[in-house]
Amino acid sequence: MKIVLPRVYAFDKGRAREVLLRILTAALEAQRGRLLLWCPVCLSMGIGAYFAIDFEPMAGFVNGHSRDICSYTI
Repeated sequence: MKIVLPRVYAFDKGRAREVLLRILTAALEAQRGRLLLWCPVCLSMGIGAYFAIDFEPMAGFVNGHSRDICSYTI
């Protein structure tokens, strides 16, 4: 299955978003029926990105709001 990419001649921010959305939509449509096979790939990319950064993401959010969440369940 061949993906046909639209051509963009002039850079326009609104047009670029539309073209990017069309490209992503075409790629997802081409992978229909095989998207489940991409789950391990996406998961491993997320894990790799997590260990590649130098700081703990959302550490303040988890520490600050975990007490609130626990108090609501009690």
